[in-house]
This record gives sequence, C-alpha cells and structure tokens, in this order.
Amino acid sequence: MQKKIIDVKHLRNIFLASLIYFLVASFYSPLAIARSGCCSWHGGVSGCDTSVGRQVCNDGTYSPSCTCIYVCFPLPDVPKNASWVFTQNNNCNQDVDITWDKTQNSSYFSVSLAKSAGINPGPNSDTSTNNYRFTDIESGSWYLNLKSGNKCGWSKVYYWKIDIPKPQSQLSVEIDSKKKLFNFSSQCIKSLKIEPEFGKVDNLKSGSFQIATDSATTYNAIALGFDGKELRRSVQYEPLVAEQEQEKSISSNNSDKNGLITVGGLGILGVVFWRAIKQKWPFNSKIKLS
Repeated sequence: MQKKIIDVKHLRNIFLASLIYFLVASFYSPLAIARSGCCSWHGGVSGCDTSVGRQVCNDGTYSPSCTCIYVCFPLPDVPKNASWVFTQNNNCNQDVDITWDKTQNSSYFSVSLAKSAGINPGPNSDTSTNNYRFTDIESGSWYLNLKSGNKCGWSKVYYWKIDIPKPQSQLSVEIDSKKKLFNFSSQCIKSLKIEPEFGKVDNLKSGSFQIATDSATTYNAIALGFDGKELRRSVQYEPLVAEQEQEKSISSNNSDKNGLITVGGLGILGVVFWRAIKQKWPFNSKIKLS
C-alpha cells in the first residue's frame, strides 16, 4: 500500500489564502450593504452635495447614512500686510495695536504674540475685525501669528516679526524757592540719586524734599533709565533774602516820597492862605470882630 505524502507548505498557503478571503469579505460586506441602502426608500441616489458632504436622493432629501466628498467654498483668505503702533503705558511696557488688510472671505481671526514664528494662535476666534490690541508687552523681538476662518474652516498661519522698543525714560526737576522745596517727577527709571543733601531716592515716581540750606546751591539729579542710559538734571536754588531786602527798600522809598508830597501840599496851602489875608479878599470885610 502506497502512503500519500502531505505537503505541509501547500496546506499553509491554502489556509492563508482562505483567511485573507474571509477578512476581505467581512471588511467590504458592511460597505456594500450600506451603499445598497443609500436612498433605497427615496427613489435612489441622485448625486453628491459637496457643500455638506452627503448623498442626495432622487426625492431631494439627503441620505441618512451615505456620505461623499465634502468641498467647501470659498476658503478663508489671509491678509498679506499688517502694521502696528506702540503706546508706552504706566508699567513701562508697550501696548501694541495691530491692523491688517481687510479680506473678502474671512469672517473671524485668531491672533497671538509669541516668541516663536508660525505657531498656531489657538482654536478660538479672537476678533471679527481687522485689528487687535495686545496690552503690557515687554520689549524685545516677538512674532505676530495670525490665521483667518469662515464656515469652511481655518487658513494656514501667517506671521510677522515685531521688534518692540524699550521704554523711554523721563526725569524732570524744579525748585519752589518760596516754600524751599525740591520737586521731581520721573518715568521708567531704575534708580535715582539727588546730590547734595538728599542722596538715594526710593520712590522713583515723584516726590518733594525740604531744602535745609539758606545759601545758593546747585542740585544734581542722576537717574538710570530702563535702556541703561544715564539721565542728568540740574537746578539752582536761590534764597529769597535779596528779594526781601529789595522789597523793604522800595517800601521805604515810597514812604519818603509820600512824606515829601504831604509837606509840599501843606506849604502850598499856607502860601495861598497868606496871600488871601494880605490882599484883603472880599470875604474879609464880612468878618466882624467882637
């Protein structure tokens, strides 16, 4: 009796082929069933509405189960040009007002200022206008990242590099000689020293100091700005002693003049009265002596 030799390799190929067949059949069978059911109760499939991505039935309704290619138009367009204006605030940082070109097919925008270029500014809309304000931004290099959106979705991200300037430092000083006060005001400085007499100042915004000296003195205010540059201001204090003496002298001269005018007036009246008596004016004859 002749024994049959079993080809193990042949059996393995048959098994793999059968397995692939069953997998493919099971994968495509639901699609075939779903496709065969598209608009089966609505007169069959008429076409595809690409604006919503649904199959349209012959009776005008959409298929509840069958989709098709979704094509949205128009796509959002992105502005190609942008400009910005800086406004220094009380924190010695900058408020940045951004304005970009108006677009035809964009309904809203998502914007951000970041240290990296081209990053996604976020999934939400920040404004529906063509401008936006960022507040309290520190100096340095930043990137404006912007994308536009409409019902069809979001555009790709466009970006611009923005170099935000350092704050401008200011310092002013004055002296009130009558009250003997040294007054100062400043903005965006790191330190302040007033010499002589007052030294280092802690309150860098503004202040007043009582002047102790009674002699003419030059005061120097030295400040260090945020940009690292030094600011110097000088003001001269002049005491009011000389002015007071001058006022007294003027007052004394006015009193002397008033005295001379009074004496002169009395002298003139005396002369007139003496001449009247000497010439025996008519009114003298009416005077009766008892």
